[in-house]
Amino acid sequence: MITDRQPARETFGASPQADPAPPCVVHSQPAGSPTVRIKRTAHSPSSRNTARGRARPGGLSVVEVLIVVFALAITAALVVPHFAGASDDAKRRALESHLKTIRAQLELYKVHHGRYPPGLNQALKDQLCAYTDAQHAASPTRNEQTGVVFGPYLFAFPSNPFNGASDVTRTPAALDKGWFYDPATGEFRTNDTLHDSL
Repeated sequence: MITDRQPARETFGASPQADPAPPCVVHSQPAGSPTVRIKRTAHSPSSRNTARGRARPGGLSVVEVLIVVFALAITAALVVPHFAGASDDAKRRALESHLKTIRAQLELYKVHHGRYPPGLNQALKDQLCAYTDAQHAASPTRNEQTGVVFGPYLFAFPSNPFNGASDVTRTPAALDKGWFYDPATGEFRTNDTLHDSL
């Protein structure tokens, strides 16, 4: 017999034994919607944090940062000299190519005019990079009627690859000088004191 103190329970074929406690328990509130509360187990993150203390924040420690910086410094010390050496080798090859080309064109100029170009600096650049007549007068255009038929011997006058200077003088060598040229002998070389022997 069912009394008021023992409410009826419909089992619908369920076992009369007590069911295990569900992981989530819903507690109804008198004036609002039900709130879901999740049970904490022994394996939940908050339980582990409570047992072991505060969790470690993200990021690297000072020791780890120092190790990374040290490794990068060693890598830079090994790699940078190789790049610097490769750059110097490329500049030296470019310098040798410039010297070979200019010296060859000076000899060709001498064949055409009977002597080396008499100019220095801009005058020499004009005589090698423009059209000229037998008297070494430079012109931007070719004119067979006036005898401006020689050249041009260079499309552009190069600069010293090591310092970027392109001046052509007979002054004493200095680190900021470009080229040395002697119109009487046709000697042409660098004038930067470091590569004058090439």
